[in-house]
Amino acid sequence: MSAELSGFRRFLHWGPITALSIIKCITLTTLYMNSMWWPPNLSILAFLNQALFLMLSSAATFNYVMATVIGPGILPKQWQPQDSKAIEFLQYCKLCEGYKAPRSHHCRKCNRCIKKMDHHCPWINHCVGWANHGYFTLFLTFSVLGSFHGFIILCGAFYRGIYRFWYLTHGLAYLATVQLTMWSLIICIFAMGLAVGVVIALGMLLYFQLKSIVKNQTAIEMWIIEKALFRRHHNTDLEDFVFPYDLGSKQNFKQVFKSEYVALGSGIDWPIREGCDEYTLTMITA
Repeated sequence: MSAELSGFRRFLHWGPITALSIIKCITLTTLYMNSMWWPPNLSILAFLNQALFLMLSSAATFNYVMATVIGPGILPKQWQPQDSKAIEFLQYCKLCEGYKAPRSHHCRKCNRCIKKMDHHCPWINHCVGWANHGYFTLFLTFSVLGSFHGFIILCGAFYRGIYRFWYLTHGLAYLATVQLTMWSLIICIFAMGLAVGVVIALGMLLYFQLKSIVKNQTAIEMWIIEKALFRRHHNTDLEDFVFPYDLGSKQNFKQVFKSEYVALGSGIDWPIREGCDEYTLTMITA
C-alpha cells in the first residue's frame, strides 16, 4: 500500500469500508429503533436524546474521515536536515533514500517514513502520526460515546419490543410502541453486538492513546524507552535516560490538540525538556 494514495482513494480498502459500515449500521439501526421507542417529536428530552446521538455519530464520522484523508504526515523522500552536522545523529533510510527526522520511522505498509509514527492502522488504511493523531483520538472518543449511547437506546427499544404483548394485555398499551419483526429483531441484536464490540475494542485503544498523549510517547517510543531502561538495568555505567519530549501532561496534551484544530509544528522540529537535545532519542536507537 502506497502512502501517496490521495484523498478518498484511501477509502477503497477493506479497513475503511468495514469501519464506516459498522458506524452506519449502528447509527441507522439506532435511529430506526429510537423512532418507535422514544421518537424526537414526543418531548424536548426525546429530541435532545436523538440530537445528542446524531451529534456523536456525526463527530465520529467526521474525525474518522479527517484522520484517513489528512494522514500522519509523510517525510519527503531524500530528506536531509538543514544542519549537515546533525546527520551523524540520524538514521538513514535506504528505502526513502534519506535521513529519518527525529521521531520519524519507516512504515513497511505505507512504504514511507512517517512523522512521529505511532502505528499503522488498517481501519483508516494509513498510519497514525503527527498530523492525524488528534483526529484519530477524537474518532475513538466519539465512537465509544456514540456506541454506548446507541446501545442504551437499542436495549430500551429491544426490551419494549419483547414485552409488547405483555404491555397490551396489562393495560399499558401506551408503552407498546416498539413492534419487532423477525428482521428488525435480528438487526437490533446484531447492532447491539456491534455497539458492545466498539465500546470494548475502541475503549481499550482510546485508553492507550490517551496514555500516549499524556506522556507524549508514541507506541514505538514506548518500546525504545523500555529497551533503553533495560540496557541501563544491566549496565549501571550508562547514564540515566531521560525522555526528551515529556514536557508535562498539559503541554504534552497541547502537542496533539490545538484550538486551531491542526497539528502543532512541522512534525520535524519538536520542543524538548531542559537537559536534553533533539537527538537524545535518535542516539538511543542507533
